[in-house]
Amino acid sequence: MKSFNYLSVLGAFLFFVFSCGDAPKGEEAQTGDAESTQSETSAAKAIEGAIPMTIDIGNSTFSWRATKLMGGGHNGTFTLSGGDLFLKDNQIVAGKFTIDMNSLANLDIENAGKKANLEGHLKSDEFFDTALHPTATFEITEAIPSTESQNQRQQITGNLTIKGITKSITVYVKVNPTDKGVTASTGSFVIDRTEWGVMYDSGLIGTAQDKIINDKVAIDIYITAVKSEG
Repeated sequence: MKSFNYLSVLGAFLFFVFSCGDAPKGEEAQTGDAESTQSETSAAKAIEGAIPMTIDIGNSTFSWRATKLMGGGHNGTFTLSGGDLFLKDNQIVAGKFTIDMNSLANLDIENAGKKANLEGHLKSDEFFDTALHPTATFEITEAIPSTESQNQRQQITGNLTIKGITKSITVYVKVNPTDKGVTASTGSFVIDRTEWGVMYDSGLIGTAQDKIINDKVAIDIYITAVKSEG
């Protein structure tokens, strides 16, 4: 009976520990090796007849959320520094955008000093090493129309490059036309940061439990694009 009670208490404790530090919620993005970018011929074919759109960086957001195994976490944003989309029949057919990694901002800490310390740490070589890798990029390699998707969203596959490491990811995007152009929203999706070499306090490297940061990070991308001039 004592053994049974001990195991019950231990099980309840472990359930509490691991449930209180759940990874951020979101659709699991399919990832894999970097894919070949479109050849000039295939890219031209995809873009032929498409409407060029310039990403409005002031009205676009790249949000992130990370949690710790034992509970707690942080969330924030990056700013896009530029990019283009190409639309045909209100569907994305090609595109690329750049993320300014030095724009990293925390949104949940009110104390200015603590906020600055966290932002500085995330920019350091222990995380994103923005001095050596000031930008990240995403380039579309395949875009499947929403009419061919069960969830009525476009399936977008592209190469995401962070810290000089490129991996292919596949996400679903809701595309909505506007008077001036288009909006595109991924909703929350989850990737494994270690695939891009962000290893700090990962459970994969023997970090103490009370220090572990979940490897899964949630990302939410919202893009506003306007018709390019000329």
